[in-house]
Amino acid sequence: MSPISRKLRRPRQQGSAFVIVLAVLAALTIIGLAIAFTTQIELQIGGTERLTNRVFYAADTGVSVATARALVAGAYAPVVFNIRDSVAGSVVSAQNQVSVSAFYPINDQPCNLCQINDAGDYGASSYRKINHAVTVVANRLGAPASNPTGPTTNLAQKTLTTMMEFQPWQASSDAYAAANNPTQVANIKF
Repeated sequence: MSPISRKLRRPRQQGSAFVIVLAVLAALTIIGLAIAFTTQIELQIGGTERLTNRVFYAADTGVSVATARALVAGAYAPVVFNIRDSVAGSVVSAQNQVSVSAFYPINDQPCNLCQINDAGDYGASSYRKINHAVTVVANRLGAPASNPTGPTTNLAQKTLTTMMEFQPWQASSDAYAAANNPTQVANIKF
């Protein structure tokens, strides 16, 4: 090759490495941005799932409280209680407000197979097979940690309705008190 042809050929080759490096850097930048975007979305999904689980478990606690009140104390009236939540370093002061409907009997039948109703030690007691329904609404309320006594925001809500059967069970007039109050019956949602 003559020196003139070498000079003509060199300018064509100069800069090809620069273009290749720019293309590789552009591809790596796009991949990096896609990974960062995916990570951000995954973090948001994880936070939403954690929030949803906390509200669900608060509602589940309400069902347990209603069942325990009926079994232990014979209390069938609606109740509202708060579950405080303390998360270290949180920017939101949060609590779960749990509203439990009346523990309402929806199906009351004779307990035909209950041997407890046979004549004997229990005397005139009449035991029955009773299905009860209860609806629990849990609200996750939050306020900025800088002003925890300030206005709260409803962050999430979960409604949970459960039906439970007890047998043998003695019917209680307190359990049927909700039947005379249409607003209490309206709170039970199916």
